[in-house]
Amino acid sequence: MPELPEVELHRRHLRGWLCGRVVVRAVVRPAGLLKGSTAGSMTRALRRVRFLEPTRLGKHLLLPTDGGAALYVHLGMTGHLSRRRAAEPAPRYAVMSLELDDGHVVDLTDPRRFSVVGMFAAGCLPPPMAKLGPDLLDAPPTAAELVQILSRTGKAIKVALMEQERVAGLGNIHAAEALWRARIHPDLPARALTLPQARALLRGIRGTLDLVLQDDDGEAVYYVEVAGNPNPFRLYDREGEPCPRCRGPIARDVHGGRSTYWCPRCQPLSSPPPAPRSRRSRAPGSRARG
Repeated sequence: MPELPEVELHRRHLRGWLCGRVVVRAVVRPAGLLKGSTAGSMTRALRRVRFLEPTRLGKHLLLPTDGGAALYVHLGMTGHLSRRRAAEPAPRYAVMSLELDDGHVVDLTDPRRFSVVGMFAAGCLPPPMAKLGPDLLDAPPTAAELVQILSRTGKAIKVALMEQERVAGLGNIHAAEALWRARIHPDLPARALTLPQARALLRGIRGTLDLVLQDDDGEAVYYVEVAGNPNPFRLYDREGEPCPRCRGPIARDVHGGRSTYWCPRCQPLSSPPPAPRSRRSRAPGSRARG
């Protein structure tokens, strides 16, 4: 399932593909439409529009046009955006195709049809975006703000971090990876998070987001859950393997119906957060690793 960094990569690609381009022809299939939108109304609304700079909040995309309307896109569990030449056949499972005046077509494909699209007038925020918490990449909360946000629930912190009305963008994989980086037990009650732990957690969140963002190759976005795609994560899908930090065995639990990979040795409930690593300690020319 695409999480914040995968959606941000899609946004960056769309900026290059769509910004300034005019839609010559649009095909929208009647699947995954927001309430109030129809395939016919969207096809008409997209005809001859010119796209402006796309924006993102959490896992949601908004593509404004010069006519005032904006195209809303949520990729769901398996939605994927790609570009092809107009002469090439449409990909299988295409639910929306935008033919542009530069001879390319941008497709939204989705085998499971959980993606959602819709059109909105200028100044109107799509309902799915209206109640989102702060964006963890572009406008992350401070450590004190994060403590305050999470103090309102007694749920396990792994579950609370995935609730988008609290903080926007984290999904299952990145929440677990960030907790491992911060040495925080996934079952810690969210309201028990301390200020030092919050600082470590924000560093961990940024670290796991950057792990994906730094691998942008300028064209494709890979989902780790798809068979055959590389797994860049330190713990995800590595049950029983040695922890990269302490060499203890990685464990797997279930939180909110999703798998959580964590290290019982590195992430005890009473563990202190690690001190931030000084940049000066790295060898010249070395690159920080996830």
